[in-house]
Amino acid sequence: MQISRIALIGLLFFSLTQAYFLQGQNGQANSTTSDDQSRPKVSVIVFLGVDCPISQKYMIVLKNINDQFASAQFEMTGLIPGKVSSDELNSFLKTYPVTFPVYKDKHNRCTTKLKAEVTPEVFLFDSKGKLKYRGAIDDWYYELGRYRQAANENYLRDAIEAVISGVEPTVTKTKAIGCIIQQTNKNKSQNR
Repeated sequence: MQISRIALIGLLFFSLTQAYFLQGQNGQANSTTSDDQSRPKVSVIVFLGVDCPISQKYMIVLKNINDQFASAQFEMTGLIPGKVSSDELNSFLKTYPVTFPVYKDKHNRCTTKLKAEVTPEVFLFDSKGKLKYRGAIDDWYYELGRYRQAANENYLRDAIEAVISGVEPTVTKTKAIGCIIQQTNKNKSQNR
């Protein structure tokens, strides 16, 4: 039951992003349409925080992953949950330049649908929108404030390689270590 629910979320996400729902750096909605044949084999969504030190440290790793797999079979998209000004986003992207698009998830629609909890956290989908991996980029950070000299396990890279090759990833879920995503609670003011 949970797998089909996750697949449904993946398909819903693909439908939303293919139509209109992500807001870019310039504040304009992006419109793209595509059919199943033009979709890449692998789509990665990475939740980032402009003020999250762990997100900041992972930016070069994410850029390298994107550059390594850059092809018609792969796409990576960064999402910044919550209310982030265009100036904050532009400053972040100037400091940490990447080769993949980064958008604001201003109203936390995607954040809520995917139940993202921390930044950075990644979601890898196949061409049909089925979630194949969720969690940490690698095991460089093993708890808040604690990290290794170098990663021993490269969860995201391994999952990308598996899905591109047409096989299931060995690891499908890990615990992402990062900054907690603050969700706005619409009922909070009603409970006071």
